[in-house]
Amino acid sequence: MQQNRHVLSHPLVNARLSHLRLATTSSKDFREGIHDISLVLGIEASRDLEEDTFDGQTPIGPFTGSIIKPRIGLTPILRAGLGMTDALLTLFPAAPVYHLGLFREKVSLHPVEYYSKLPSAPNVDICFLLDPLVATGGTACAALSMLLEWGIPCKRHYTSVSDTDLANYFSE
Repeated sequence: MQQNRHVLSHPLVNARLSHLRLATTSSKDFREGIHDISLVLGIEASRDLEEDTFDGQTPIGPFTGSIIKPRIGLTPILRAGLGMTDALLTLFPAAPVYHLGLFREKVSLHPVEYYSKLPSAPNVDICFLLDPLVATGGTACAALSMLLEWGIPCKRHYTSVSDTDLANYFSE
């Protein structure tokens, strides 16, 4: 299981996350903190994306450049995942965004879908599931199942705080 899970331990992330947890943190500071943490998470999580090369021309001469090969999609879980979306769109400006609305039913605590903007057929190669704060992982696991049923091998879930149940689900 541990090989499928990467825990980002970075002083900047730890400091921003600690600030987010304070009862005195304003809404503005919370949104900015989620954005900053998401940007670092996105950079770290995209470290192993496959690249293609192309030949280009600078004002001085030719060069060989690179582009990200897989088509990337972003799937925020409403509403909390929206806070991560802008940061990931900074990294992947052409990425389509597919919103998923899920809530936990109060009695059974099972996730219930109330909204989905997944197209009928996948038009991306990799989908990043965005959900900043995860308690039990049930909603994120349900969203992951929806993406897998849609036909996208979603092996990346970005969260600021996660539970071991979710980590176990990703290792299966």
